[in-house]
Amino acid sequence: MKTVLLDNSFLIRLLDKTESLHENARKYYEYFLKNKIEMYLSAIAVSEYAVANDPTNLPLNKMKFLSFDFRDAKVSGEFSQFLLAQRKQGVDYDASRQVVVNDCKLLAQLKNYQLDAFITKDKAAQNKYILPLSSQFNFKVEFVDLNIPCENYFGMQGELFNTI
Repeated sequence: MKTVLLDNSFLIRLLDKTESLHENARKYYEYFLKNKIEMYLSAIAVSEYAVANDPTNLPLNKMKFLSFDFRDAKVSGEFSQFLLAQRKQGVDYDASRQVVVNDCKLLAQLKNYQLDAFITKDKAAQNKYILPLSSQFNFKVEFVDLNIPCENYFGMQGELFNTI
């Protein structure tokens, strides 16, 4: 993994020390920094974050910003269209939810910029739409589940996590 797209759920947990997954988010963040994994921040995630938080509090100097452009909108529309068609055939992707629409936008950026991974706390996202979309539209994405501690996900123990 050389690049990761950050979901709003990751951003919230990174900055809010009262969140149950704060420690996981902090350790992933430190791991990404220490291992020079480029963190990408989408305008979409910023807009979601700004609903309840001030995005100027984010560590913006450590992240690369992605604007949402025409190419992203086109692919996002194709993703949403596919999920809606699947829903009509009885597959439960719940594509009508606003969150899924925003996730389609994030995944379109992930595909267009050929990013390696997506970190989120939404466990259901992987099977509900990430796997179907990546399979249908032929792109790869590593799903990083924020619910899994960083040291477990990366199989690391000891020094790195004792210093974070």
